[in-house]
Amino acid sequence: SREEAAQAGAYKVRVVDTTGAGDIFNAGFLTSYLRGQSLQRCLEFANAGSAISITGLGSRACLPASEEVEKFIQSAIRGGIDHA
Repeated sequence: SREEAAQAGAYKVRVVDTTGAGDIFNAGFLTSYLRGQSLQRCLEFANAGSAISITGLGSRACLPASEEVEKFIQSAIRGGIDHA
């Protein structure tokens, strides 16, 4: 909404190829939005999905499923794991 703002830091990952990262971000954001999630949650989910996507070569090498994104988010929150 116009009154709501969100912000999220980047995940530290080993970057292989950034091709398609924006598309994955958009898809992740819309997926969360359509599930009725908050703006902050949409941003976190999209950010995590795009972080996973840049760890593989090419735009289709690392297309994360929702379950994979959730695990990635949980591992980062629980243990502060460095995904690099």
